[in-house]
Amino acid sequence: MTTDDTDGAPETIEGADGAGAAPGGSHDGARITAVAIAAIIVAAVVAYGIASPIATRQPVERRAAAILRVIGCAQLAFQGASNDRFYGSFEDLKLTRYISQDETAGSMIEGYTLAWSIRNHVEPFSDFGTDGLANSFTIVAYPRSDRFHLLRTFAITDDQVLRVYNPVGGNVLTSVTSWDPVSH
Repeated sequence: MTTDDTDGAPETIEGADGAGAAPGGSHDGARITAVAIAAIIVAAVVAYGIASPIATRQPVERRAAAILRVIGCAQLAFQGASNDRFYGSFEDLKLTRYISQDETAGSMIEGYTLAWSIRNHVEPFSDFGTDGLANSFTIVAYPRSDRFHLLRTFAITDDQVLRVYNPVGGNVLTSVTSWDPVSH
């Protein structure tokens, strides 16, 4: 295509294929295609960025749940071996080898730190049965600060129910028994 310039000489405007084209014709189509491809790439990166933490969260949380269940069973074994029917602290379970000697509360579960609460009563039984003060334990797996936004908080108690903290579901952080039971 040719146009007249102010000096009268013809000027040629070429399209991407080398053929003459109107200004803005095939160039606009190429720009729209490039923008569409860039938008698709950005959308894919964003979708992967959202799905990736969830996909990597699931195996870590499954391991956390499994380890808490094992600790709950270890507590039952410790209590069964105790003359006083006491539950064991983290150190008690390490000393009796229910937990490996190499473990710490921060290393047992990847991405989590464990908090232990043991309540043992010196005289749990009287001649007339229990005094109403049962021995109990609560073990909470809190996500470490570098994983806090990715992982959920789990706990197991002496009733052997594994629970997950769900603030949207009306759970109270300081009342583990208000947390949602984990079904799997």
